[in-house]
Amino acid sequence: MANRRSARSALRLYLAPMAAIVAVAAVLSLPCILTGLFRGHDTPTHVMYLHHFSSQFWKGELYPRWLAEANKGYGCPIFLLQYPLPYFVMSLLQPILHLPADVFRESRELGIYCFLVLAGSGITAWIWLRRRYGPMVSTIAAIVYMSLPYVLGQDLYTRSAIGELTAFLWMPLILSQCDRMLSKRTEAVCIAGVAYGLLVMSNALSAILMIPVVILYVAKLGRRLLVPAVIALALGCCLAAVYLIPLAAYEHLFRLDLLHTYTVYFELGRSFPRISLEDLRGSRGAIPELIATACLIALAGFYVLRSVRRLWVRLALLGILCLGAAVLVPGVGASLILSSHLKVSGLEMPERQLPMKVLLTVLLTAVLGVVSYCRIAEKPDDSGHERLFLAVLCGSLFLMLPWSAFVWKIVPQLSVIQFPWRLCGILTLATTVLFAAAISGGLEGGSSVRRAPSRMAIVLLAVTVVGVGNFVWRIDSRFRRGATATAYSDQELDMMFPAYVAPGSLDRFAESVGTKSGRFGSSYTRVDEAIQASVVEGRGRAVVRAIGPRRLQVSVACEDSCRVRVGQLYFPLWEITPAVSPLGSSAEGLLEVSLASGQHEFDLVFSRGWPENVGAVVTIVAVMATAGAMVFARREARENPRSERVTVLRA
Repeated sequence: MANRRSARSALRLYLAPMAAIVAVAAVLSLPCILTGLFRGHDTPTHVMYLHHFSSQFWKGELYPRWLAEANKGYGCPIFLLQYPLPYFVMSLLQPILHLPADVFRESRELGIYCFLVLAGSGITAWIWLRRRYGPMVSTIAAIVYMSLPYVLGQDLYTRSAIGELTAFLWMPLILSQCDRMLSKRTEAVCIAGVAYGLLVMSNALSAILMIPVVILYVAKLGRRLLVPAVIALALGCCLAAVYLIPLAAYEHLFRLDLLHTYTVYFELGRSFPRISLEDLRGSRGAIPELIATACLIALAGFYVLRSVRRLWVRLALLGILCLGAAVLVPGVGASLILSSHLKVSGLEMPERQLPMKVLLTVLLTAVLGVVSYCRIAEKPDDSGHERLFLAVLCGSLFLMLPWSAFVWKIVPQLSVIQFPWRLCGILTLATTVLFAAAISGGLEGGSSVRRAPSRMAIVLLAVTVVGVGNFVWRIDSRFRRGATATAYSDQELDMMFPAYVAPGSLDRFAESVGTKSGRFGSSYTRVDEAIQASVVEGRGRAVVRAIGPRRLQVSVACEDSCRVRVGQLYFPLWEITPAVSPLGSSAEGLLEVSLASGQHEFDLVFSRGWPENVGAVVTIVAVMATAGAMVFARREARENPRSERVTVLRA
């Protein structure tokens, strides 16, 4: 009877909150579930990648690197760089979903994937927060975590940033295992390592941003946890070595700096959040949204003056709020960017109001975090946990505002992040923790702090931030006008092609596939139904047969010296066996080889090279070591039973 009661109690404790989180996630992502992924900034790219990745995966290539039919049949090496986890997951789910194989299939599959990731993000946030703030508070905070405008409005419904969206699933799980290192160190290190490895394979840039957060977090928990935390991060990198080692080895083959030249969207200076007069004239809702954001910043400043007694904390918060409020003035952001001397050819963006929307999102999210901190600023049992996340919030906010442009100029290594607004993922995480801490006392018996905002005020502010922030991105239109993104997966062009097409061939290649440099998208035409080979100089006949995505068999009969062109993009990893002649690049960026007269039989092979082989071996060894450590930890736990109570660590 006691066992039954404990089982029922466990069901209520775990299943009810998780069911509520999944239900809310289903509502928030309902358009994605019903009609698929909307045509956001990156939707065509993700649809194309998934189409070719899953096709080659189910043809027997366990990790496709060269997408042979991408770029309208010319191929691309993008999965030497691109994170693979979302495409692995969707490839494995494809037979289960069994959707019709039409032009909408990948969009629908990605829509379902977004729901699963959103629900998973809420669940992992609940698992983490529950250890400190209890089940009810954690459920509310997890729902806020899923609903904040950067997650829902920007990543899901506007940018379709599948990798960044997936990162929100793993970040709380890593921090929850850092908490568990206090009691079950070996098991927690293994799970944290697995979670970090999955984060790396979901979005390597988000994984980089997470490293300082993890180090600071475990340092606050106890310095003795620093070594286990570093081991967990290293283990994660080893688990993701199948992706990381080729990425590190071959990154120099991609001219990412040319993306700034041929696609100005990638210029660092353009991506700082800011507002211009054209932004305010271009939308009827822009001015009310601006006024609402300014009023909420003023409200946050009022509570900082009223509730925060530590002078240095008060000055820091007022300072960062003033910096944010100043950027709301049209033109200030642009002036700061230009005065920093960052290399920028202009400040226009493909989507006209994107910098303004990002700025409002960043400031609204930060306001919720700051006001939440005001409620717990003077807690007598404050151990610094909330102050840590407040510092993370302020640092992230400053680095996203144009005031920090000089920092990005002085430290050029920061440009690896590509867009300063990526830090909004860390800002969202910090705000969620502060919100949970603020409402915890009100829901679970703590006394309210005099002169601080009430629990109801915090909850209403969260609702306002979620509502206004997501309205800025107009996600309401997604619910009112649901429509599946039509994506011709085999006819789309990879927007990253300037990074790997031979520099002298960019314009000719762009012209041959129906686009031009600096422009998004291309005409919906397919170049060839199959890979072609032709004699472009001299006399002869060439035949090519694809015997795999990474191997082409070529037969050439030359009446005299001739030059043969094969319809796949040139990339340095292509090899010719036997080495009858060196491989080169044509004026259009395709494979080309010069041959003497006579009959020639050779293979063109996209080499695996040592990085792929070493990466696979390291990952396999890391998986086996992790599995062995987990078995050892479980056996040790059975031999030395200790009840791991759920620690409500009140900072």
